[in-house]
Amino acid sequence: MCARVDSGRTIRSLRVEPSCGDAEELVGCGGGRGYRARLQEAVPEEMSSGTLTYCLLDDMPGVTLIGPFALSLWPATQAGFERTSGRSRFARDVAGICSGWRPDGPPVRRLALGEDPQHNLVPGSELAARDDALSWHDVPGPPGNAPMVRRRRRLDIVDGPRIFVDALFRDSMWGPDNVETVVHEYGLRAMADRDSMRLTSVTADPRVLPFPTCPAAADNVDLLIGEPLRTLRRRVLELVVGTDGCTHLNDAVRALADVPVLLAQLR
Repeated sequence: MCARVDSGRTIRSLRVEPSCGDAEELVGCGGGRGYRARLQEAVPEEMSSGTLTYCLLDDMPGVTLIGPFALSLWPATQAGFERTSGRSRFARDVAGICSGWRPDGPPVRRLALGEDPQHNLVPGSELAARDDALSWHDVPGPPGNAPMVRRRRRLDIVDGPRIFVDALFRDSMWGPDNVETVVHEYGLRAMADRDSMRLTSVTADPRVLPFPTCPAAADNVDLLIGEPLRTLRRRVLELVVGTDGCTHLNDAVRALADVPVLLAQLR
């Protein structure tokens, strides 16, 4: 998937290979609020099948939200980023959308005053295990001459009477020094019943998050216990809303809907 999105998060062009459904109808639409409802209407078969194409298209809200943040590491664009981000306006837009941006939290209060919300950023550690050649596929390095954000996911399952799941979710960015800086990282462990394919346990490990108000969302993932795995892309958005959730944790948990797809590959 290759998309071009403007500063207002409106999709200006979109190319998907192989082509699917009515994905081109997303051009001209916003990549934020309401996007996933439009996506489900445009490519319903891709969603129900859990295809890789759908997974890519489904990531649009996340990448259009955090993508511009990479500009903050580049001296040549940092001042422009701070002016165009419109901190007080942004505070109104994000207040209440998640645990980190709770209306009474310090990050929103700082933004409303035109101040830096003081993101927590951590140098990235190596994801691949040195003694396991299959732990991660080869990933190209950053371009070195332009801001970049990268989202990486891992979803490992072990089949049996109970299905064990271990997952990782990381958003990173790079500055002119080519050093990886982690913006968000969650670990996720879950278990599902093999016969009913329902979630029986889930635990979130908040490793790197922007604000002290963010990790509280991890305590609410148990709202999803008992839900069928295949419905999680929709049910997470219905059950874990507002300040009870975290945009990035929700994305990590919604990916558990892919577990049945991977099980079919194992068979």
